[in-house]
Amino acid sequence: MEYLVLLAIVIIVALIAIVLLGGFTTGISGTMDAQSKSYWTGPVRPFSISEWAQINDTVYLEIKNKETDRLVLTNISFNGQMKNLSGSGWTIGPGSTKSLAFDGFTECDRQSFDYFEYNIIFYYDSSSISGRSQVGSKPIAGSCSFQ
Repeated sequence: MEYLVLLAIVIIVALIAIVLLGGFTTGISGTMDAQSKSYWTGPVRPFSISEWAQINDTVYLEIKNKETDRLVLTNISFNGQMKNLSGSGWTIGPGSTKSLAFDGFTECDRQSFDYFEYNIIFYYDSSSISGRSQVGSKPIAGSCSFQ
């Protein structure tokens, strides 16, 4: 009889631990989302990212040139995977924003890939220096959208 009581206590403690760990996992992803948003919309320069989303296999970014000089965005790297831009790059004027879309990512699905996280590196040219880069210290992250 004592063993049954002890077994019941162990099972209850295990269930409580599972519930708490599930809550921590949700909290961690929410914290990463908030840190990403704070970093990429904050004082980061020369490019900031005001919005991002992943829908199916496509990542959408809205970037802003925060410099007083026009910049030519030549490439963007997502977790080391280079996404070449058409032609010689995209010119973004001072203070201007540009909406970008890149496909070919792991497809979002509800079972195995419903959250994304990408480390971003912007490669760009300014009027005086070519071949510059901006390495993000925080990834973009968020829940996938499904369509």
